[in-house]
Amino acid sequence: MFAFTANYRLELRGRTGGIYFIGGPGWIYRTTSLSRPIPVGTTITCSPSWLWWGYNCADGPVITNLTEVHSNAGAVGVNGGIGFTVRVGEAPYRAYVESRYYFAPTGSISTKLLTFTVGIRY
Repeated sequence: MFAFTANYRLELRGRTGGIYFIGGPGWIYRTTSLSRPIPVGTTITCSPSWLWWGYNCADGPVITNLTEVHSNAGAVGVNGGIGFTVRVGEAPYRAYVESRYYFAPTGSISTKLLTFTVGIRY
C-alpha cells in the first residue's frame, strides 16, 4: 500500500511529554497478489474475500486455470491518528509512538489499514 497524504498535526506539548492528533486527505493505492497456486479440486465456500483477490465467487472446487491473481486499486481517502511524544536528550529531539488509521473506498472492498509507528522526531 502507498499513501500520499497532506496532514495537519495539532500538538499539545509539555516540558517532557506531549500528545498530538494528526489527519488529512490523500491518495491511497493498494496492490496485492496471490502468488501461491491453490491445489486443483480444493473446495471453497463463496465469500467476499475471494472477489477481492480477483477470483469469481462460486461455491465448489477452485478454478483450475487461475494460479496467480493481481489486484490494484487507488482512490481518494483519509487518515487520522494520535501520537504521544517524550523528550529525549537535548531539545528538540523527541521520541514518539503513533497510531494511524487509513481508509479509502477502493473497488468492491474498501482499503482499511491501522498502523503503529515508533521513532525519533527532530
